[in-house]
Formats: sequence, structure tokens, C-alpha cells
Amino acid sequence: MVDSYNVLGGGLIAFLFAIATVVVAVLLALGVHADLKRLEREGKATEFLPPYGWLLMVVVFGPLGFLAYWLVHCSTLRQRPLPSR
Repeated sequence: MVDSYNVLGGGLIAFLFAIATVVVAVLLALGVHADLKRLEREGKATEFLPPYGWLLMVVVFGPLGFLAYWLVHCSTLRQRPLPSR
């Protein structure tokens, strides 16, 4: 019987997937950081978490953390404007 782990490169594919996941999380965090700086320049506060909390959330949870940030701060689902500081 052929072992699919060896045929597909097993460990190499898992390693490349892990690297891609980290790269995506870091790129999303950089985008959130830029948006947080924009909010700071406009004098607006973040919702639910301080800015470093949102960055940590995006780094740890990747696309799911970014989705949460986007829904809270950028999507049209929110009805009220962000509060001023």
C-alpha cells in the first residue's frame, strides 16, 4: 500500500502551510495596524478592545480575528459611528 504522507511530501507540506498561515496573520495585522493609526489620527476610539488588543487578536487568530475587527470597525453592519476619544 502507498503511504500518502510520503507521496505528498507530508512534513514539507505541513511546514509550508504553517509558514503561509503565519505570513497571512502578520500581513493582516499590518493592515489592522494601519487602520488603527488612521482611527487615531481621526480621533476615534476602538470598540471593545484597546488597539494592541485588536492587533494581538489578529496575530493569534489570523483571518478570524481580522473578520471580527472588520465587522466591528469597517462593515456596514454597524449603525453608529465610532465614538470620539
